[in-house]
Amino acid sequence: MSSLPNQVSVQLLGKGFTIRCPEDKKHELEQAAQQLNGQLQSLRMNSKASEFEQLLVIAALNVTYDLRTLQQSTTSDSEALQAHLKQLQDVVSNALIEAKI
Repeated sequence: MSSLPNQVSVQLLGKGFTIRCPEDKKHELEQAAQQLNGQLQSLRMNSKASEFEQLLVIAALNVTYDLRTLQQSTTSDSEALQAHLKQLQDVVSNALIEAKI
């Protein structure tokens, strides 16, 4: 069970943010903030956008795109696995029928 929320301080491009977070999720939040900060730094160096808000929007769009791609891939993998399981069930059923078990 999650503990009561505590405040966690994170830095994004030198700007400090204080976020409420359950104590047992603090480490994950800090890691996510570090990853986001790295993405923002990379965007700042490699894009024409320079304003903090612009960089955040681009990073949010990139993360959302990656999440949707992963979700679609997972759905596709799940559907393929279900089809293979169905084929395997059919093979086993046919083998049992032929063996009259």
